[in-house]
Amino acid sequence: MSSPSARLKQLKPLYQHAVNNFLAVLAAPLVVAALVNAGRVGPEELLGRLRALRAAHLFLAAFVPAAAATLYLMLRPRSVYLVDYACFRTPPNCRVPFATFLEHAKQVTFIEGASIDERSIRFC
Repeated sequence: MSSPSARLKQLKPLYQHAVNNFLAVLAAPLVVAALVNAGRVGPEELLGRLRALRAAHLFLAAFVPAAAATLYLMLRPRSVYLVDYACFRTPPNCRVPFATFLEHAKQVTFIEGASIDERSIRFC
């Protein structure tokens, strides 16, 4: 037989999954119950019940879940991704000193308006 602590370790992922997906755990049985009830009633009686409802009730039946879903999507915590830019460093043989770059940039004459002026150099 397994010890109680071993059983708890097996149940912990199941508990975490149920807590993390609380809305789905709560909504799934309600949807199943509604579908079973709608299947028992029949389409004619179901349409009759829908026509008997007030317009405000139908509006709320559509608006409240949409508003709840919107609030849920807006208020949930955003994912944070940490990027290590050290892996994007160029190898030393591809690096160019600033003076060399500036000399080559001044020699570019085939691009129209490609003159390097003092203001552009100060920006760098």
